[in-house]
Amino acid sequence: MKKYTSLKGFYYSDPDHYEEEVSKRLNSFSTRFSNLTIHPFNTKTEKRINEKSYEIFYIPTPEIDFLKDQIFHNSKEISKQMTNLPSVANDQLFFNTLIFELQSTNDIEGIRSSKKEIGNAVNNVINKSIQEDKRFEGLVKQYLKLRENEFNSITKVEEFREIWNELLRNEEKDESPDGKLFRKSQEQIKSGDKTVHEGDQNEDEIINDLNSLIKEMNGHYLPSIEKCFIAHYFYEYIHPFYDGNGRTGRFIACSYLARKLDILTAVSLSSTIASDKNYYYKPFMEMSNPYNHGDATFFITRMMNILLKGQENILSRIKEGIGLLKEAENVIDKLKLSQQESNILFLLFQEYIFGSYAPKIPDKDLAQIIKTTRYRLDKSLEHLEEKNMVELISKNPKIHVLSKKLRNTVAQLQ
Repeated sequence: MKKYTSLKGFYYSDPDHYEEEVSKRLNSFSTRFSNLTIHPFNTKTEKRINEKSYEIFYIPTPEIDFLKDQIFHNSKEISKQMTNLPSVANDQLFFNTLIFELQSTNDIEGIRSSKKEIGNAVNNVINKSIQEDKRFEGLVKQYLKLRENEFNSITKVEEFREIWNELLRNEEKDESPDGKLFRKSQEQIKSGDKTVHEGDQNEDEIINDLNSLIKEMNGHYLPSIEKCFIAHYFYEYIHPFYDGNGRTGRFIACSYLARKLDILTAVSLSSTIASDKNYYYKPFMEMSNPYNHGDATFFITRMMNILLKGQENILSRIKEGIGLLKEAENVIDKLKLSQQESNILFLLFQEYIFGSYAPKIPDKDLAQIIKTTRYRLDKSLEHLEEKNMVELISKNPKIHVLSKKLRNTVAQLQ
């Protein structure tokens, strides 16, 4: 497959024919325009070039078509695999993926958080626990809504601020918006001592561009995945807040992807980005380069590759987990336990294999899942404790997990 050359690359390789190439791409029958306009950024002066403006466009290359086909194929396969998983494995895989995603979206922005801390926030939200420390619970609540098909439909600029408020709720904010809704002063993005991007100059400009973005997001003249990534770029280009732009921008992209693809693909965007942040940031810089003339083809291709890599990681985890779960069933069969005790261990194996950082299942929920009484469950757990197959890790609420001995049987299979 022939590699697409960016206009910037073309300028440096063949400057004499650069203007001709620009005209050819802008006037091609296949070129798709976004109706979103950007000012390029001069890396030498470290300033926006306000006297120039380019409409964002892209060319649907064979590579984009191929990547999109793979993305939709993988999404169907992930949905199929998730449907075939036992219910506990399904839940634990989702929560584990979500925890990695939220820890990663924080990490990208230099926000310190651990998977355990995020896991506790997830546990607090799903169990409606009352805790003094509510850090990250706003972030968790917004992402959990996506699983329930509760999406943020953005039709007015105030809703961008509402999303920001919800995501960063209960967190210490370095710089809160000082305008009516957004920041009112210039914001520069630094890499070391060097300015690499300037957001919109003031709140009026921010609101004007966000209104254009809303029209783009709710329009139907661009294909869904390409539109999502163009909108993601433009939101980050605007940079409406002093703090939290990356997290809100990725959440909005995630929310949109969750409507078009499976939920695990949507909530693996940040974790894939975090594995190679430069691979993510480079196309942002390329997009704003004056010589690229607003060409988003390279940016869309790069973002599709990120999404595809995340899907491949998910499918690999599911395949490995299914293999381990089959081995766990063999281990349980050899133990010659009662049916109820076998059911308990099978659920706890699902929890361990698919949800290393996910919230643990309380005993009361175990009883509901296997459809038994707490009395009968407690008797079975006592018996399993005596045989060193489960261990108690919490008394209030009571929570049992696989014993270290049985966890080691899984570790040996990996």
